[in-house]
Amino acid sequence: MESRHARLAKGCARLFKRNFEGSPSFGDLNDLDVEMRSLINQANIPRDELAVLAYVREKGDWALLTTGRLRWAHAGAQEEILLDDISIVVSKDLDQAGSKDRGTLVIYNQQQLRREVRLEDGYPVMGFWNLIKHLKKEH
Repeated sequence: MESRHARLAKGCARLFKRNFEGSPSFGDLNDLDVEMRSLINQANIPRDELAVLAYVREKGDWALLTTGRLRWAHAGAQEEILLDDISIVVSKDLDQAGSKDRGTLVIYNQQQLRREVRLEDGYPVMGFWNLIKHLKKEH
């Protein structure tokens, strides 16, 4: 019998492939080149979770969405938030009127603590936003 996490990951893969195109630095973990995958593997995701979407800008700048959490690094410092703890996720340009900082996700947890995940404008930010909302709905 297929696990809940496997079903979530398959649903996300279908949604991603229908709406976005992969690139060497953004997409399904299998779409990334070997160097990018090795950087993401340093995130040490729990065994019961599956990687859904990955983005790598450079060695210390990446994001990984799993079936249970969003983990990211900026300038080498890693952070994470469980999907169950996310209350709101928006693109920064929608969160702050007139913001020129496109490509940043703004995430609020249940206590309304604001966190930012720096991505790239376009497919990366929209892909993460879309799939986080999808996973939240399915959780």
